Amino acid sequence: MDPWPHRQPAHGTCRLTAAASGHDESYATAAERALAATGWEPERAERVRAFYRHRTEEQCGAEVEQVAAHGLDEDSIEGDEVIFPGGYDVLPRSLARGLDVRLGMTVTAITRSAAGVRVDTEDESFEAAHVIVTVPLGVLKAGAIEFTPPLPDAVAGPIVRLGMGVFNKVFLRFPDRFWQDDVYAIRQHGRAGVPWHSWYDVSVVSGRRGGLVGPRRPP
Repeated sequence: MDPWPHRQPAHGTCRLTAAASGHDESYATAAERALAATGWEPERAERVRAFYRHRTEEQCGAEVEQVAAHGLDEDSIEGDEVIFPGGYDVLPRSLARGLDVRLGMTVTAITRSAAGVRVDTEDESFEAAHVIVTVPLGVLKAGAIEFTPPLPDAVAGPIVRLGMGVFNKVFLRFPDRFWQDDVYAIRQHGRAGVPWHSWYDVSVVSGRRGGLVGPRRPP
């Protein structure tokens, strides 16, 4: 039930758009250049333009003007689509098995020296040969952790430039499945599809028929 008559050309143009984009060029700019080179009639070009916009919102939670073209050049995921019925915390719990994990400790500073690394928290300090920092991007942007010496430009620069997408998902469950069994996505392009343009069938992964999820970037 995908009313997209030019699906393959659109994806092909997506790949050409990303490959031909310049450094730090927005996806919107690269897309307009690629569309201009196709010579397509305005109606078809506008449908592809809408596809780009929806695709960016859906994958990045951002406007097409805010995302670098190469940021969408990773649209290939290998393997089966799987879920974790018990929640995603099974991953960190499995990795943490046998480790000394301290919870509720807020890190305030990380100091590197020839002797190693010192991590200061609000309560105590820890020393080690190496440290891996995996805090959220927002913590780094806020400067909540003081790094000594300061992070190199190759790291600090991207922290400043990177943005965080905002994404909402709405799950709907119907008493009966009203779409065909071989339909994975229901999409509405054009003006009518601006608020909610894509709905995905989650019947298989959830084990319950009649389930749809609609991702949307908040206005």
